[in-house]
Amino acid sequence: MNPHGVAAASVGLWVCNLCKLVSKSPLQGSIGHCPRCGARIHARKPHAIARTWALLITAAMLYIPANVLPVMETSSLFGFQKDTILSGVVYLWISGSQPLSLLVFIASITVPLLKLTSLVHARHLRRGHSGCIGPLSGPGHHRSRPRSDRLRCRRCAHDVRRDVI
Repeated sequence: MNPHGVAAASVGLWVCNLCKLVSKSPLQGSIGHCPRCGARIHARKPHAIARTWALLITAAMLYIPANVLPVMETSSLFGFQKDTILSGVVYLWISGSQPLSLLVFIASITVPLLKLTSLVHARHLRRGHSGCIGPLSGPGHHRSRPRSDRLRCRRCAHDVRRDVI
């Protein structure tokens, strides 16, 4: 048995995205409708991978202006100043607030960048194996055996090319 539990889709259960009712999947090849609200149900959200890539690309594009454009404008008798997140981090560091400077740097610059890179990495790893997340097996999976071009998912028998992994 899977140590993380059983996936609902593997036992024939789908969830309605509108009212969140869990119901049995329709017969093979038929269109499913929610018994409660009548909305169309799917095993997976339609175009989920394309939507994920679109949101990742948008987040990467917005990351640059978020860190380059000023987030604070201050004016005094001596002048007017615009500050970005990074210039605020530098100002906090120079003024002696190193712990606060590190906190702002990690929360505003490092964490979003790590999230973006980890999501891109996760999507890249799953690009050819979207049907399941099971462990792989097949001839050549172990180092002692000769390598093969194909692997098979143990959970759903989905074939995977070795160069995709």
